[in-house]
Amino acid sequence: MNAIIIILGILVIVALIFCFLFANKTREAIQQNVQMENRITELNKSVASLIRDSNIDVYMYDEIKKELYKFVDGDYKSAGFELDEIEDRIHPDDADQYLKDYSDVIYGRKDSVVSVIRIYNPSSKRFEEFEHIISPLKFDNDGKVIKYVYTKRNTTLQKEKDIERNKTMVNMHLALRGGDLMSWSYDTENKINKLILENNVEMEFHGDEFLQLLMPEEQDKFNLFISDLINHHPSEQQLCINLKLPNCESYIPFRITAIGFVEQDHPLILFGVWKNMTEIARYRDEVYELQKRLAALHARGDDRTMRKCD
Repeated sequence: MNAIIIILGILVIVALIFCFLFANKTREAIQQNVQMENRITELNKSVASLIRDSNIDVYMYDEIKKELYKFVDGDYKSAGFELDEIEDRIHPDDADQYLKDYSDVIYGRKDSVVSVIRIYNPSSKRFEEFEHIISPLKFDNDGKVIKYVYTKRNTTLQKEKDIERNKTMVNMHLALRGGDLMSWSYDTENKINKLILENNVEMEFHGDEFLQLLMPEEQDKFNLFISDLINHHPSEQQLCINLKLPNCESYIPFRITAIGFVEQDHPLILFGVWKNMTEIARYRDEVYELQKRLAALHARGDDRTMRKCD
């Protein structure tokens, strides 16, 4: 009888220990689940923030239900429109490429695809270019994709900006070349001088590197010019100075026309053009020499050449 009581006592103790351990395990599992859910929530918020800041839309499509979802506030919600509505507005010349790109992902020929297609925008009444990155999310037993996600980014605006920037660069290049000019800018915060030459070559000079290109006796004059631009922006300032560019054997006379520009809290930037005065100086010297000769002829009374023109 005592043995039975002892065995029952042991069983009760074991049961209590088991219940205690099970409760601890359950509590730990619950805590881990809560921590995991918190991490997932934080991650979704971070992803949502990144998506919002990057102007990228994220969608998920369910091939079985034929439903389109949009990633909003950390979760996928009904997009509010059908995928067919978008597909009907694809440019006719891009339709085959669109079908191939999505088929490559759905049938497992590619793990991910970047698809660039034009879609008609009823608001702007024109076709706009969109970049889609398509990736599988869920497969059926045969390996066919039944759910996939894709990002959508409107690249039209960036493309147009690139075109306008290239046009500006070409026009600036032609202007510099035709006018024998250099474009110049000075970052007052980082102390960087930047030159763009007539052949579109860019040069950067940090700190006092640029001063070393000037005649030693003109370096203080240039520093004073910079100081005036900084203290009196946006007034226009001019300066004539001599500069010896890298790989040049002699100093070249330039006339600088510059102005300061600042936007809100951004550092002040100085912009200007440097006009090569070599040809003008040569013409000035030739005119001066001609004036001297005419004055000498006039002093001798030998003005027969001028009388022939009467």
